[in-house]
Amino acid sequence: MLFEVGLAGGPAQRRWRDDYGDMGEAFDWDALKADAYPEEWVETARLRWTRNALNEFVTCTVMGQLLTLMGQANIPLDLWSVAATFPREELLHVELCSRIAMQLGGGAPIAYDSEELVYPVNADLPPLERCNEMVVRLLCVGEGFSLPMLYGSMQATTHPLVNSVLARIVKDEVMHGRLGWLYMDWIHHELGSAERDRLGAIAAEGITSYRALYRDLRGQEAVEGTSDEDELAFARELGGMTEADYSELARKTIQTDIVERFEGYGIHVPSGGY
Repeated sequence: MLFEVGLAGGPAQRRWRDDYGDMGEAFDWDALKADAYPEEWVETARLRWTRNALNEFVTCTVMGQLLTLMGQANIPLDLWSVAATFPREELLHVELCSRIAMQLGGGAPIAYDSEELVYPVNADLPPLERCNEMVVRLLCVGEGFSLPMLYGSMQATTHPLVNSVLARIVKDEVMHGRLGWLYMDWIHHELGSAERDRLGAIAAEGITSYRALYRDLRGQEAVEGTSDEDELAFARELGGMTEADYSELARKTIQTDIVERFEGYGIHVPSGGY
C-alpha cells in the first residue's frame, strides 16, 4: 500500500482537536519554505519526514497490539493505563511529521505491507510471557532507542519549526521510553533464568535492526555529493543531526540506555557488535 494519511473531518476532527489542539494553528508552518533550500535538500528531507510519519504510524498499530497483550496478561492497571495513552500520541506524531513533509512539497511516495503491522508473537507462550516479549521489543528497545535519538535531533536543529515539532514529540515520548523499565521494575523478580535468557535474545534481535541502521549511516553524507559544511547546514535546518552524529549517538544509546539497563535486571543481551 502507498502510505497516505488524512483527516475525515466533522465531529471526529473536532474531537481530535478538542483533545490535542489544532495542529494547523499550534505551529508556524509557514516558517518552513521549501524554496529557501536546494532542491536536493528538499527531496531528501521530504523522504526523511515521510519515513518519520510512517514510523510513527507503524508504532501506533503495534502499541494497540501491546494493549491487547497487557489485558490478556492482566498486568497492573496503572501500567496498562499509561500504555493506553500511547497510540493516540503516536497518531499526533504522524500528523506533525506529515505536516513538515507537506511544507516541503508533499509526502514522498513510500509503500508498505499492511500485513507487517503486527508484531509476530508466539501464540503457544503463556499470556504474560507474550507481554514480556512485546514490552522488551517495543518499549525497552524500540522506544528506549528512539527517545534519545529524537532528543539529539531536537538539540541539534536550529530551525524554529523543526525544533518545536521535535520538542512536542519528545515531550510525549519521554513516558514511552520510561514505561518499559517501569514494567521491568514490576516483573523482573518473577523472571526465571530461562525467561531472562529468552528476553535477552529478544532484545538482541531488536537491537540488530538499529545497529544495522547506524552502521549504514556511518560516514555517509546526508545528500550525496555535498561537503561536510553542506551536510551540517542541511541537518541543522531540515534533519536535526548529521549522519556521523546520529551514528555515534545511536551506538552510545544502545550500549548505555539499553544493554546496560537490561544487565541491571539480570538480563544479559548477547553481544552483536554494538
